Amino acid sequence: MMKKQQVLTLVFMVIFLILLLILVVQLYPLIKEVIANVDDESVIVDYIYAHGTSGVPILMGLSALTVIIPIIPGPAVGILTGLCYGVLWGPLIFLVGSAFGHLFIFVSIRQLRGMSTPQIKDSSKYKSFLSKEQLARIKKPEMVVFFCCMIPGLPGGVIPYVFAGSKVSLVKYMAAMLLGSVPFALLYVFLGDRISQGSYTVAIVMAVILVAVILIFLPFRKKIIDKIINETNV
Repeated sequence: MMKKQQVLTLVFMVIFLILLLILVVQLYPLIKEVIANVDDESVIVDYIYAHGTSGVPILMGLSALTVIIPIIPGPAVGILTGLCYGVLWGPLIFLVGSAFGHLFIFVSIRQLRGMSTPQIKDSSKYKSFLSKEQLARIKKPEMVVFFCCMIPGLPGGVIPYVFAGSKVSLVKYMAAMLLGSVPFALLYVFLGDRISQGSYTVAIVMAVILVAVILIFLPFRKKIIDKIINETNV
């Protein structure tokens, strides 16, 4: 007979999965537009404007799905948010949506682990990013979360999967994730805003710098993470 906690966990997960399914179904047309028109976001901007005030929750939901579904490009959604809502509201919309995505994954993984499912406990899918041994010896996991969110080229969707298995609390995780995500959120949104204002030269220079930074950091991200762990454990 299942324990009361396991029953509640199962109910919780079913509700979350239903909400996720509804979100994916509602945003499916927009997701197709984002993937098909990464190089021409004017098409997507027109699509969102056509929905009026509901464009805000649409973009929030899309930002959340960039964390949950890695195939959706996060930078493209950030730039799209800047195109539609500028540098004032754009970062807030993008960060709030991203926070919901992180919250969904983090809480879901924690709940699944609470059910003592062997397949979940023994999962080593993300061992190349951070091993169980490394997670176990991190004294301040929230600091590592913060720096991981600031490392260019690191898929944001990997982070909640990994740190859900650490000792970091939900509150500290969310706070560290939000603070660490601010720089790139501002950069993506500002890039989109420059495009919407017709400042194509500035936008191109920013895009080139961003790509260059990602290409430089990409080969060394594992060493950088190891260095961060060693420094935060001092």
